[in-house]
Amino acid sequence: MEDQENYYSYSVDQGYRVTRAELLKRENEVKEAGLDLEKIIDNIDRIMPGNIKEKVEYITQELGIDKKVFEKFPALFGYRRDNLEPKVEYITQELGIDKKVFEKFPSLFSFTRDNLEPKVEYITQELGIDKKVFEKYPNLFGYRRDNLEPKVEYITQELGIDKKVFEKFPALFGYSMSKRIWPRLELIREQGFGFSSNMLSLAEDGFLHHYNFEKYQLDSKIDQFENSVYAKKL
Repeated sequence: MEDQENYYSYSVDQGYRVTRAELLKRENEVKEAGLDLEKIIDNIDRIMPGNIKEKVEYITQELGIDKKVFEKFPALFGYRRDNLEPKVEYITQELGIDKKVFEKFPSLFSFTRDNLEPKVEYITQELGIDKKVFEKYPNLFGYRRDNLEPKVEYITQELGIDKKVFEKFPALFGYSMSKRIWPRLELIREQGFGFSSNMLSLAEDGFLHHYNFEKYQLDSKIDQFENSVYAKKL
C-alpha cells in the first residue's frame, strides 16, 4: 500500500492523485513562467498534468495575450490547446473582436462556441447592435438571453429609448433590472426627466442626491417591481 502521506490531494473528477513532489514541480514551473504563485496556489492541485511552460507560451507568444490572464483565471491551465483554439478563432477571426477581450474577461476561455453563438446572434442580428459592444463590455458574453430581454424590452419599448443606447452604454446590460434599472427609471419617468446614462451609473447615494429623491422613494419602487410585468419575465 502506498504511503498516503506522499499525497497532497485526490481528484475524483480528474482521476489522479497529486503527490507533494508533483505539487512542488508545478509550483516551480509557475514561478519560472513569471507568474505570481500566491494568486494561483489555491488551484495548483487542479492544474492538469502537463507542461505549464508550453501553455503559457501558447497564450502569450502565439496569441499575444498577457500572461497575467493565468493569475486572473487559473483554471485556464486545465484547458487543452485543441479546446481553446476553436473559441479563439471564432472570437477573433469570425467575429473580428480584439483578442484582448480574453484579458478583460478571461473566463471567456471556458465558454463553448455553442454557448456563445446564440448570444452574439441575439445582440447583433435581432437587436442590430454592433458586435464591437463585446469589446467594450466583455462581460456581456456571460449573460443569459432571458436576463437581457426584459431590460431591452423595458428600455426600448416601454420607455421608447433607442436601442443604440446599449452600444453607447453597454454596462446597462449588466445592471439589475429589479434593484436599479426599473426602480430608478420609474422614479425618473414620474418626474418627467429625459434619460441620461448617469441615472443608472451613479451609486445609490449619488443618484438620490443628484435627482433630489429620498431613499424611501427608491425603496418603495424596488418593492413595487415585484408586481410589475417584468418581474415575471426574469
